[in-house]
Formats: sequence, structure tokens, C-alpha cells
Amino acid sequence: MLDAHVSGRRIGAALRERGHDVLAVDEQRDLDGALDEELMEIASAEGRILVTFDAADFPRICREWLEASQSHHGCAVVVGIRQSEFGAIVRALESAFEQRPDPREWLDHHALARPDLPTVLAYDRARKQATSRISKRTAWLQ
Repeated sequence: MLDAHVSGRRIGAALRERGHDVLAVDEQRDLDGALDEELMEIASAEGRILVTFDAADFPRICREWLEASQSHHGCAVVVGIRQSEFGAIVRALESAFEQRPDPREWLDHHALARPDLPTVLAYDRARKQATSRISKRTAWLQ
């Protein structure tokens, strides 16, 4: 289940193409404005992993559920990736899912879905090189 700020049209479609059964909150009018706890309840009732960018609330919610002996079907919190970086988000989620391929392994588990480090390093290196080239070209203007 994709939280409201995770694009159903972009992320959901890509995950569906990869064989995942995806429910996206932004595609369900009846879930519009639902509270985080309600979304966790719905995802758990349907046996779904909740995918969110909300690193402030969902780790706490997972911990509270655990302390209350209330079971959930998993939560993947996307961190270190902008919401507009659809490809990076899908890769991070796929990586998290590959680490726990059996849905039962997600029971009461929450994970951070992060960018692939080599990809991030390559991006940073390319950005620094481009910035360096631009600086050298415009140095004479200063």
C-alpha cells in the first residue's frame, strides 16, 4: 500500500509492472485524508506492506504497535530520495523487497528503503565534475 505522498501513477505503476499487487492511497478517494494509524490498520487488514516517505511518524507507529502486541504486515520508509526521483524510489523498494522476498518475513518489520550507494556515489561524482567544468568555464567572468 502506497501512502498518499507516494505516487500511485508513477511508483505504483512501476511496481505493478514488476508483479506487485499495489493499492495506492492517492488513487482511492475513500482514503483521502485518512490518518496514518488508519492507513496502517487498512494495510495490515489487507496483508499489505505500507510504503511511505513519513520517517517522522511511521517508525513510531510501528514501535507503538509492537509495544501494544498489535501486529502489522510491514512498513517500508523511503529515505534519502526525493519524491520526484521515481526510478530511484522503485529501485530502493525492489532492493528492500528482495532482502525479504517472503511476505511473512515482513510481519512486524519496518525497513528503510534507501538509495543504492554506488548509484548515489556515481551521481554525486558526475554532479561534482559538471560543477567543476562550469566553474572553470565561468572563472574568467569573475
